[in-house]
Amino acid sequence: MMKTITSQSRIVIRLVIALIFVCINLYTNNKRRYHHYYFKEPIAISNNNNISAYNEVSCNKAIEIAINKLLATSTLLSGGVDTNDYSYYIHLATSIATNTSIHGDIVEVIDVNTVNGGVACSSGNYATLSLFTAIAQRTVFNTPHCKKKKERAIWQIFGNDNCLQHVQDLFHEFEFPITVVNDTSSLYHNYYNERHTNRYFDNNIPIYIIVGEFKKILPDVVVGDIALLNVMVDEKSSRPTPSDLMIPTKTLIALISLYRRVVLGGYISISLDDDRLWNEVNDFFKASNSTDLTVPSSTNNSSTRSRRTLTKKDVIIHISKTLRDEVVKEMFYQKVQDAWSKLDEWHKSNRVAGKFFGHIGNNVFQSYRYAEAMRHVVQLQMEKSAAAVIKEGEQTQTTINVCETGFNGGHSAMLFLSFMDKDNGINVNYWGYDLKEVGASGRTAEIMAKEYGDNFHITWGDSKETLLKVEDIMAGEECHLIVIDGEHSYTGVVHDVGNFLKVAAPAALMFADDCSLTKNSRVPVSISMLKGWEEYVKEGILLPVANYQNARLGSPGFVEGIVSKDDGAELEIEAKYK
Repeated sequence: MMKTITSQSRIVIRLVIALIFVCINLYTNNKRRYHHYYFKEPIAISNNNNISAYNEVSCNKAIEIAINKLLATSTLLSGGVDTNDYSYYIHLATSIATNTSIHGDIVEVIDVNTVNGGVACSSGNYATLSLFTAIAQRTVFNTPHCKKKKERAIWQIFGNDNCLQHVQDLFHEFEFPITVVNDTSSLYHNYYNERHTNRYFDNNIPIYIIVGEFKKILPDVVVGDIALLNVMVDEKSSRPTPSDLMIPTKTLIALISLYRRVVLGGYISISLDDDRLWNEVNDFFKASNSTDLTVPSSTNNSSTRSRRTLTKKDVIIHISKTLRDEVVKEMFYQKVQDAWSKLDEWHKSNRVAGKFFGHIGNNVFQSYRYAEAMRHVVQLQMEKSAAAVIKEGEQTQTTINVCETGFNGGHSAMLFLSFMDKDNGINVNYWGYDLKEVGASGRTAEIMAKEYGDNFHITWGDSKETLLKVEDIMAGEECHLIVIDGEHSYTGVVHDVGNFLKVAAPAALMFADDCSLTKNSRVPVSISMLKGWEEYVKEGILLPVANYQNARLGSPGFVEGIVSKDDGAELEIEAKYK
């Protein structure tokens, strides 16, 4: 009898133990599910794909539930988010957080009027997309059904500080640490060297806020590749008179500064406060194959704003006359203008004025882009020099080598050399290769050699021949910025690019003038020149950045790329300066 009771007791004990384990397991799963939505503490989830298979529907649902639950508890978004905006932001945030095929960060450019009848900071227009993408990323990391990927930093660039405190409070409410950028150079350098590495992100999504006048800060925002670019500005409030209302200046500044950094397959969202402003914005994409996305209704009921959302399919950018003459001209560099004025005096005093083929200054945008690129290269090389070990009290010396075929009348050479600043340790070396076939070339080179001494180098002759010895000519120096503007032919471009690659620094910037998808009477061979450039793009030797198409100019366009000449690590850091 005793033996029978003992056996039954053992069975009961085993059942009780099993039940306890079941309860513990259910509690653990519920607790984990709770944390997935509320993120009160980090959760370590294995990257072992065998634990939980990827499920797109479950992942998307987890993101939506996470955003809804957090919004329900928000005190700063008590008024909620407009229904149409909500659907739109959910769609974009989910797409960017779950898309493992594209890399890059999220960048929002925002300048919305908050006074005199403008929207209130708490209306949800400010920072909502960034907030949703941050929550979506955190959900992806904490949900087994989602594919893990590298972190996407979030950059918010504001044209004014009207809602800065509100945005900071909003992210803090959802437990996201943010950094307001003041000393941009050191922050960017640390970010790209310490955080932007090939690893899975943690719960702290890097979020940066920059505030300032767009034409001053956007060109120098050292953001690398962009997966999502959202531009939402009020143009009407910034226009002094109704006569120039039709030029969306701030939107165009954002596009010329940041669009080339959007990766292929990345998203671009543009919001305007007047439908009549779309002509110039649409013209920017005129030659591109970028496709409009079908997204949830994006008309904000609280205003007259309308949006256009695209995916980037190619690197073509249409540069209109209005963009050149009304927007870029206002941003041009005075020291370059001063250098050209000096060059004009040299030409006049030596009776060679006008004895050259064209002048890069006739294309304001191309000149601006060359100068902008030069400034970024100088910044990058200064960072590298500062990182080198030097004696205490010794001035950092920075050397930038610019290499060009096609010296012509010396205008581009003067542009680059205008960045020389020996008092601050910045040395610019110009290495030119030219046929010496125009009247101004020889005399201009003589004057510049006298003016700049060892910083000016010129080699005469056919570049297909002279560049064969480029390594000997440059004696171990590397080119940081390269311009192809020599023989205008398929062969000329192929030879010049190929030979300069021998001395190109890793991730060097390269431009090629007059390479275009279209041709005109002035440059009838521009299409074949572009084919020469594309030979290196197809092989992955050049990473395409932009194919600029000039409207109503003698020069049909030019192209820009980055030399892919390393293991990729340095390239990822340096590409932020493109």
